[in-house]
Amino acid sequence: MISWADLQMSASLKKNTCAAVWYNNVFTLQQKPIRHTNIAYLREAIKAKDRLKQGLNDYGADEIKKLAEQEPKKDEKLTFEQVLDTFSIKERNHYLELETRCAVIGKFIHPDGEYSEARKDFMGRKLSPKQVKENGKDTLIYSYYPNIEEQEIDALFFALQSEHRKAQAELNGMKNEIERRIDEDWRHKNDKWTIEHDKWANDLVNLKERIMREKEARSREIENLKIAIPDSLKPIYEKIRTL
Repeated sequence: MISWADLQMSASLKKNTCAAVWYNNVFTLQQKPIRHTNIAYLREAIKAKDRLKQGLNDYGADEIKKLAEQEPKKDEKLTFEQVLDTFSIKERNHYLELETRCAVIGKFIHPDGEYSEARKDFMGRKLSPKQVKENGKDTLIYSYYPNIEEQEIDALFFALQSEHRKAQAELNGMKNEIERRIDEDWRHKNDKWTIEHDKWANDLVNLKERIMREKEARSREIENLKIAIPDSLKPIYEKIRTL
């Protein structure tokens, strides 16, 4: 048989149990926004850390690009005209005079030139001084007599030939000097470019190595970063961490 005291104790236990449940529910409702805030904070902190890592992908890219764009360019090779323009007026005029003399005389005494053709015609007339032409019923006979000696023709031809060879030799000497200057300048430019390019290439390699070391060091720093928990979130954070 249940006594009155037992009933009173049972009622008291039920009352205390309900109060505890009510308190726990209220506490849970109060802590729920704090937990959400804590979780949101941690997520943003992790995202920030990830952004720092992703930022390393382009670390030093602008510096490398700037140096890469500074690659030394090889100077252009001098042209024949550029070297000729460096000659004094007297030297340039002499060069042009030789060039003109060689062109005119060379064309004149060339095997197909006017003088050579006239010389061939003279020798032909000398061997066959008469020419027969039919003119209707009449037959015309032409006789050719030279008004200059063969020796004079040959002498003038050989004199022009000698003058042409002399002028051509001098002209070739001036052309060779110009080509020599072009080659010498080109070698100097190549040597200069090689030194500058090797230095640039070495600087670029050193820059890439330095940036790689800095990226690795920065990556380690990011990995070692700890998420700082605000004082207002520490109680709930510790409670969640121990679950």
